[in-house]
Amino acid sequence: MLLVVAEDIRTLLVKIAERIHNLRTIQYHNDTEKAKNIAEESLFIYAPIAARLGLYAFKDALETLSFRTLDLDAYLKITGELAHYTLEQEEFLTQSIQKLKNLLPAEYHDKISYRIKKPYSIYRKMQERHSESIFDMYDIFAIRILTKDVTECYTILGHIHGAFSPVPGRIKDFIAVPKLNGYKSLHTTVLGLAGKKNQPVEIQIRTEEMDNHAEHGVAAHVLYKQFGDNTHTKQALQEVLSTLADGLLETQSSSL
Repeated sequence: MLLVVAEDIRTLLVKIAERIHNLRTIQYHNDTEKAKNIAEESLFIYAPIAARLGLYAFKDALETLSFRTLDLDAYLKITGELAHYTLEQEEFLTQSIQKLKNLLPAEYHDKISYRIKKPYSIYRKMQERHSESIFDMYDIFAIRILTKDVTECYTILGHIHGAFSPVPGRIKDFIAVPKLNGYKSLHTTVLGLAGKKNQPVEIQIRTEEMDNHAEHGVAAHVLYKQFGDNTHTKQALQEVLSTLADGLLETQSSSL
């Protein structure tokens, strides 16, 4: 039964890969209406399926490429502002990460990174908040801290809340109550990390295993179960999945 499930996952990955390839070349499609239908189907059917399975890298690719096809003007506006925003926030991010390094033991210093929201995710947030520009938003990026085990996740959360002011209603414990697709992480938003405007910053805290699941979802889980749970197997499968994702997302990353 497990082998069948693994084969189903591989089939799904191939189907998503084919759809992403179609979206990457959709500008050469002669039928504008059909191209729009493909993009809509990708955005509202394929992307949610990928998200449900925890395949967030593929979900992001489907959403970004579909969004570019369906509303090029909005896509270009957001990616243009995002480029300026990233440059503007570089000093802020550097200061914020340095403050966290000063707070946490040295063993975590190379485990701190950040991620920027993807264009379609930003677009949806702007629609919800009736924002005219991404410069009106504070949660475009999040700082991520990786740990060895669950206990350390909560320990680090305690250190951060002791040093900075948590924003009420913005603390989410997806470790105690994981998402339906198995996603686990601690999320909090704090004030006082850096910046003259006391800008809120989202921080995600998770184990390396949780981070791997967040990147590759159910595909990684099933393949690990099928091929074994030893370190070498995990590293090999991680490389395979990362290579596949990098190949599929090459055009997406170069377009941002």
